[in-house]
Amino acid sequence: MSEGFERFATFNEELFKEITQLLTLEILGKMNSCQSMVILSLCGQSRWLSLKSTLKPIIIS
Repeated sequence: MSEGFERFATFNEELFKEITQLLTLEILGKMNSCQSMVILSLCGQSRWLSLKSTLKPIIIS
């Protein structure tokens, strides 16, 4: 695997962890407005709502 691809995969894994953590905060009602603005700018509102509805049952259980 090329070094560039490995760095990209690691970056995506870290970004995924961050988004999942923020999603958990949002679902539990603990996300602040700054975090909310950041995630909406990263994902866009429609993708964020889609992620939220998909992962909510998993996070709550």
